Parts: sequence; C-alpha cells; structure tokens
Amino acid sequence: VGRTLRHVWLREVSGASAIEGAEVTAVRSVGKHLLIDLQKADAPDRILRSHLGMNGSWRTLRRPVPRNPACRIAFRIEGGPELRCEEAAQVEVFLARDEVRHPALSRLGPDLLGEHDLDAVVARARARSPEDLGALLLDQGTAAGLGNVYKSELLFRAGLHPLLPVSAVDDATLRRLFEDGAQLLAANSRRSRRVTTLGPRGAKARVRGLDHFVYGRGGRPCILCGTRVQGMRQGPLVRPTWWCPRCQPPARPASAPRGR
Repeated sequence: VGRTLRHVWLREVSGASAIEGAEVTAVRSVGKHLLIDLQKADAPDRILRSHLGMNGSWRTLRRPVPRNPACRIAFRIEGGPELRCEEAAQVEVFLARDEVRHPALSRLGPDLLGEHDLDAVVARARARSPEDLGALLLDQGTAAGLGNVYKSELLFRAGLHPLLPVSAVDDATLRRLFEDGAQLLAANSRRSRRVTTLGPRGAKARVRGLDHFVYGRGGRPCILCGTRVQGMRQGPLVRPTWWCPRCQPPARPASAPRGR
C-alpha cells in the first residue's frame, strides 16, 4: 500500500495500461476474492481482482525469472520486488465505482474474515434456505470465505451431519457454526498451512501430525472414536464431503448416499 505498480502485464485480460503507474491504496480479501485498489492521477480509480480457485497463488520474486505459461498477472512494485499471480481461476480490472454492482462481489454475504454480524449471517441463512448444512457452508451469499475443507471440518467439530436440513437446526447452533468458521479462518490467515484441528479437541490429531479431522480421510479411522470415516459427493457441484458416522449421526439414514 502506498507503492506504485510498474511493468504491468496481464494475460488474456485488458486493463494493463490503465493501471500502469497506479498507486496501491488498499489490498482487501472479500470472500475468496483478492482486491487491489488502485489510484492514478487524472484517471478513475480501478480495482485489480483475482480469484485463485483451487490452484492459484501469488508469488514474490526478488530476481527476474522467465514467466511460466500459468502466469496471469505480473507487475513490479516501484523500488521493490516483482509480484506474479499464477493459475488463478479469474482475473480482471474494473472501475472501482462498479464494485457495488459487480456480478460476483455484489452477491456475497458478510466476509467472515472482516467485520461481520453473526446474527445477520443466520438471518441470511434462513432467508436463502439452502437444502442442507453442507450446502449452507459453501453458500457464499450467506457468508463469504468458507470453502470445501472448512465445510467438512466445521461440521465434524460441531457434531453435525452434512445432510442435516438447515430447517432442523436452531439459530444458536447456526451461529456457533459460523462463529467457529470465522475463528478458524482468522487463525489460519496467520499460518503457513491450513489447520482445522486447532483447539483442545484436536490435540490428539496434532500430536499425530494431522491438520484435519475428516477431510480427505475417507476409509481411515476417526481420530476421536475410531469409526471409519465416510465420504460422498454432495450438492450440484458434486464437491467431496467427509464425515464420521458415529461423531456425526446420519440425519436421514434412509436416503443418505452410501460412503465410499
């Protein structure tokens, strides 16, 4: 913040010339979007947005190296290093005044890493009424920031089955679920790797070097009770979900997909 962008290069996206020489006024995370606010004399303010998706990353380079084919953004901070964004799912430059009606950003719920009102999050959950808790935690319109790893892990930490209907859970439980999510996001924002076994309940897992309770552990024994962790594909995007049948009793045993 306060530095100027030089040698801006964007792959398959327009706007490099518009932000060349612009000063960075803020860097913000909004849900899964990273926004770089830019100001340039005699030009409207603009925003450089990146959405990293599953594989994207930002790199800082202290010495010049050839760009690889996955590079989407490259620029040098005046008097400082070069920054590159590689394998990002989405990249764009747009006018700052259009943020309030941006097709992706305007649909987001409160950012759990920023200022948020958990009562408002619960109210949005009721109004939007996703089918089940797994879908609720991935619904960025209810609350922005949680992803697929957190979905499985938060539900395990709360002892809730991923197919439990949202209507079957009271407001206090929903509030605790999102509060735990906000706390995990904040803790992991300061870590080099994502760990969801934080807290007293995860001590046994951390001693074994495990970062997650159930995520990616299908077929292995539950850390807490020894029951075999189950997995399924869930929701319209068929995202993988893992859970412990004993720690998270099935909500609808007759219709729940079989684990694999």
